[in-house]
Amino acid sequence: MNVVNIKDGVELPPDFVTRIDVNSMSDQELDEFLERIRMRRMASFIIYQTTQAELAEMAEEKAKIRLTNEVTQIEKLLTTLDKQFEKLEIRINKMRGLRIQAGMSVM
Repeated sequence: MNVVNIKDGVELPPDFVTRIDVNSMSDQELDEFLERIRMRRMASFIIYQTTQAELAEMAEEKAKIRLTNEVTQIEKLLTTLDKQFEKLEIRINKMRGLRIQAGMSVM
C-alpha cells in the first residue's frame, strides 16, 4: 500500500485517510471500497477471536480481567461496525438503483 502520495512535489495524506466521494466512484471502485472495509473488519475480528481464545489459558487474574473488559468493548464495537456496514451497503445499492432510474450511466 502506498503510504505517502506526492503530487506536484506536495506530500498528500495516504489513500486510506483521504476522503472519497462515493457518488463519483464506479461500481468496481465501490465494490473494492466495500471489500477493503470487510478485510479491515476481518483482521480486527481475528485479533479479537484469538485474544478471546487465549484468555481461557491465562493464569494471571488481573491481566485476565483487563483483557476480558477490553474484549467485551471490542465485541460491542464489532457489532456496531457490522450494523453500520450493512447500512452502508444498503445505501450504496440504493444509490446505484437511483442512478439507473435517473438514466445515469452505470459505472
